[in-house]
Amino acid sequence: MENSTRKYTKLIAVAVTAVFLIAGIASLHSEDTKAGGKRKADKAASESKDATKKKSGPRLPSNYGKLDLTTKQRDQIYAIQAKSADEIDALRKQLKALEDKRDQEIQTVLTDTQKAKLKELAADSETKRKGVVRKSKGGLSFDVEKLKEQKSTDKQGSEKSTDKKVESK
Repeated sequence: MENSTRKYTKLIAVAVTAVFLIAGIASLHSEDTKAGGKRKADKAASESKDATKKKSGPRLPSNYGKLDLTTKQRDQIYAIQAKSADEIDALRKQLKALEDKRDQEIQTVLTDTQKAKLKELAADSETKRKGVVRKSKGGLSFDVEKLKEQKSTDKQGSEKSTDKKVESK
């Protein structure tokens, strides 16, 4: 009885995984079709950074939209947000400058070899991030082929490292 329950649980897990995989592929296909062969993410990437930072208009803070606010209350909230927006932007710029300064100081601690390796690792991480996960209208979508490539590459790398460990013993 317990064995059949495990089989049933595994079957359900496989079915749910298959449904999500099919839904993700269908979503990718529909995006390609709607965008005339070009993905929406590609279009967004080609736009300037300033254009992507602009919002369509003022937004209420989280959960405020559920409070049945009057138009007057909304307008007051938007006015308060606009009044503090410049100061908040200035503080964000200060924070960014401070973080950049900190990162430069940290870099001075590293050797040239470590700096080169860090740069390589950062580039690899960025490549993996861009290649495997893309933002889409429905949330995150995954490039299944790139996931498979990455998994096989990771497996090969781990096999090599375990070989080295065995040789060193």
